[in-house]
Amino acid sequence: MISKPEIDPRLVVDLQTAQGGFFGDRGVRRYAMALTLALLRRDAVAAVLFNPNRPNVEPIPPELGDAVEAEWTSSLTLRSLDAEGITAYLMTSPFERARPVPALPRYVAKSSVPIVTVLYDLIPEIIEVHPPELMKAYRSRRELIKQLDLILTLSEHTKRDAIERLGMPPESVVTIGAGASDFFRAPLPGEQPRAQLATQVPAITKPFVFCVSGWLVHKNTEGLIDAWARLPRRIRDAHQLVVTCRLPPQAGNAWLERARELGFRENELVVTDYVDDDVLRALYQQARLFVLPSFYEGFGLPVLESARCGCPAISSNASAAPEVLQWPPATFSPGDIDEMASAIERGLCDEQYRSELLEVGEAAARRHTWERVADRVTSACAALPRRTTGHRFPRSRVALIGSFVPGGRIVVLSDHLADALRRHDVHVDLFDASPSKRDGMHCRSLTVLGRSVDAWSYDAIVYLVDEASPARLLDVARRYSGIVWFVAPPAACADAHEFASAARGRLIPPGTDPKSAAGLGPFARSTPTRVVGTDDPDSAIASLCDFLEALR
Repeated sequence: MISKPEIDPRLVVDLQTAQGGFFGDRGVRRYAMALTLALLRRDAVAAVLFNPNRPNVEPIPPELGDAVEAEWTSSLTLRSLDAEGITAYLMTSPFERARPVPALPRYVAKSSVPIVTVLYDLIPEIIEVHPPELMKAYRSRRELIKQLDLILTLSEHTKRDAIERLGMPPESVVTIGAGASDFFRAPLPGEQPRAQLATQVPAITKPFVFCVSGWLVHKNTEGLIDAWARLPRRIRDAHQLVVTCRLPPQAGNAWLERARELGFRENELVVTDYVDDDVLRALYQQARLFVLPSFYEGFGLPVLESARCGCPAISSNASAAPEVLQWPPATFSPGDIDEMASAIERGLCDEQYRSELLEVGEAAARRHTWERVADRVTSACAALPRRTTGHRFPRSRVALIGSFVPGGRIVVLSDHLADALRRHDVHVDLFDASPSKRDGMHCRSLTVLGRSVDAWSYDAIVYLVDEASPARLLDVARRYSGIVWFVAPPAACADAHEFASAARGRLIPPGTDPKSAAGLGPFARSTPTRVVGTDDPDSAIASLCDFLEALR
């Protein structure tokens, strides 16, 4: 039995993979979101962080995006959390690609907060799945992982890989397993998955064998097609082989062409491409047998999903796949086509064997739950000490952004702000939204923010807005939520409402109605507004510092 720590850890979860883009809408993204939800239910999460440099390619589920713990990643947020006490910073997708390049926020990298990651697999080291142009970034992240305090793996197989291939100490690698969403289940009374498939996948007209696969070579879809061709004709005539996965253009045609060369009849092989979850569940529920033929899996989640839907499943005996069902008779060698064909035939025709598959599937569904995964994560993280390298509270950093037209009031204000902040040991960078270049003071072009300069690295981004602020300033404010300082009354500023809606906080001049700068901020939250004068520089600086402190 898993023992729970006496005090729940306070984890900061990097969930930028939920925004989609690199790993798509399945696999890593699905696991990371489910794990985060389980940790939230466990009350072990101090914050769920999203990447402000990244668009939401996929919709973030409301239970995550609307959670009170949801925040944009920024040094200000991380500093505040660290002051309250952080057990660890948890990377849910260590190979995620995002701009700028750093995999870790500057604050985390410079601090003494323990860093933990989930390692799904090391497939690129074992099988050639990435083009050469991606391997440089992969190797860079691989070296980062080796320096982290704790690695969490989905399987014992991946744990062994981490120890042997990365040289990690065994005590720094913990297997946490995986779970399957409650969405995957047997049909409820009144549900008609067969009718649903007849409408949404009309090519399926017979009982079928199902595979959730992928285009990459380690998924071994070609081996499955070859094994199907070796089944007795009577079995093939009575069934169809259905393969589901997201495919690059024309990829499905390559599999269909392979099937034709092997003598498949019309619609004997059905390749669906991507399907929505409700269709995927119906496929699991209606399949007569599920097959996972992979050469390598970090866990083998489709086997567990099929088991939860009441579908008997068999898998290869390679890598982590056997750990799901934990029953050797349910496995076959992925490189032995005849053995795979025999396992499929037995799974279709041997009723005693099918009953046993259902029993081990039900046991697996009870064994692999997100509650148990969350308990393993919290237990592994609870005892982590602070890192001996790094600073308890790294130096604060502030970015001042505006249109620095020589002689303008924004230039005067920014000069005073920058000087005062530097006297308090705050690092200050200025970013100019205007095409002109200031003399006598280092000022970067606004175009570098989010490209070569990491917006995550600032405790605060302060937008200085007046009547002449260009549209490009608003574009950046929408991407990187910060403090909007209305140097002029909002009523005189173009796009004031849009600036206010993009703000983490608002400063307005005396005599301004706060409602004129009203609007909801990021994550649909009300945004603090404070009246502040600009005639007295010291007073303005003090107000800004107080406001920064209040936002923590």
